[in-house]
Amino acid sequence: GGIPVIVTRTPDGPVRDSGDGKWTGDFDPDTNKFTNNGGDAARNDVLRKIAADKGLAVIEIGQICEDLFNTYDDAYVAEYNSTHGTKFKTPLEVVQSWYLDHNHYTAELGNIVGRNILAKLEEIAKAAN
Repeated sequence: GGIPVIVTRTPDGPVRDSGDGKWTGDFDPDTNKFTNNGGDAARNDVLRKIAADKGLAVIEIGQICEDLFNTYDDAYVAEYNSTHGTKFKTPLEVVQSWYLDHNHYTAELGNIVGRNILAKLEEIAKAAN
């Protein structure tokens, strides 16, 4: 009675990987938008093809998180700082604080990822009934 589901990779960390301090990806400083959904990396393209071939649901967690991050504004930063006792100035600084490097993240982001996956699984289960 289980429902198989494919989950794509989690979003990349918007970190500066180049020695010159320039952005190497995952955030566009010109638009102040995150671009860290992972695209077809980590075999997301293969996962989507398997899901399409088998008729399985896909949870695009990288895109879900990127879209969420791009809703963060100054009010979000102020609320986050108030709740967490931090002094971040931008949404980018908040999101960066959740990453140890471009790939590994803290429990703070883990909770966001988990909540969103569970919400999508609930939608999938309801649609199946």
